[in-house]
Amino acid sequence: AKIEQFFETLYCISLDTGKTLWKKQVDSVYSRFVQSGTPMVHDGRVYVLGAARWARCFDANTGDEVWAKRLPGDFRDEFMMSSFAVADGVAAVLAGHLFGLDAKTGEIVWEGDRKQTSGTHTSPVVWSHEGKAYFIVHVAGSTACFAPRTGEEQWRVKSQASHSTPVVAGNLMLTYGSSRRGGLRCYKLSLSDAEEVWTYTGASDPGSSPVIVGNHVYVQGERTLACVDLKTGDEQWQATLELSDPRYTSLIAADGKVLYACEGLLWFPAEPAKFSPIELKMDDQGVIATPAVHRKRLKLDELDEKKAESLYRSKVEKQGPLKCASPAIVDGKLILRLKDGLACYVITDRKQASR
Repeated sequence: AKIEQFFETLYCISLDTGKTLWKKQVDSVYSRFVQSGTPMVHDGRVYVLGAARWARCFDANTGDEVWAKRLPGDFRDEFMMSSFAVADGVAAVLAGHLFGLDAKTGEIVWEGDRKQTSGTHTSPVVWSHEGKAYFIVHVAGSTACFAPRTGEEQWRVKSQASHSTPVVAGNLMLTYGSSRRGGLRCYKLSLSDAEEVWTYTGASDPGSSPVIVGNHVYVQGERTLACVDLKTGDEQWQATLELSDPRYTSLIAADGKVLYACEGLLWFPAEPAKFSPIELKMDDQGVIATPAVHRKRLKLDELDEKKAESLYRSKVEKQGPLKCASPAIVDGKLILRLKDGLACYVITDRKQASR
């Protein structure tokens, strides 16, 4: 019988040309879902968690492997989507439970309690307070804060958040649960505690994370999109998305606008007064435009209704970003993970972007 072989591949791609500058392929094993946690870049190095609890570090300029470490613990076919966070020379990641690794060597500096720091999909973030850095991460149905060098727990709150990633702005922290009961929560942070300020129960999602723009929070859950006041938790507006199954993808923001990428692109000004969305779709040539522009380009008015809708589905509706991957914006460019590749667009003020 033929034995199937599995690989994990890390690509470094030029944003200007799309050219592959280097790629690194390593042997891997089967997992129930494609192992594809987001790589993290810090101080010229790339950190990534692979299948079977393999943590790896590569030189960001050359792709050369700096170190590889198999983290202790059982592995069957679980998939772990946690990304690394680096602070004070320690790289933290969730691989079944929380680990702190020496960022230079990959040696385990500390290991969290297997039950109290359990988790697989959420990622730790860095909180800076009074000149020092700390890791904050969702673990075991709670959210906890850890000292980077020692792994000592500073505080823990029962946030009911699990797969999302905490969002920190100054001394405020947002957590987002996978149920309405968990909801969107805001905490005021100190070195000894996280004090709950408010809870918004109008949305929930198994993996999406909210985004803060100014004094407001934008959050997506199920088919709901909402704007919430950061100070009070009061809902400013709520909208229903006409999407079949929006989950996991996080909102991102830049230049006073918010973007949601799932079954197309939804772009709207970060305005608490009203929700003014622009719906954009991608066709099979990579062109991003409004549905009306696509229909005009395809000359659908010249076809009967059945043929027009069939052509629109094949050329437009079946295209677009990978549902469970969040986009990124850097230097005026929008980067999208597609079902079978990667695309980069120059962001303009027009309704149609240029690629």
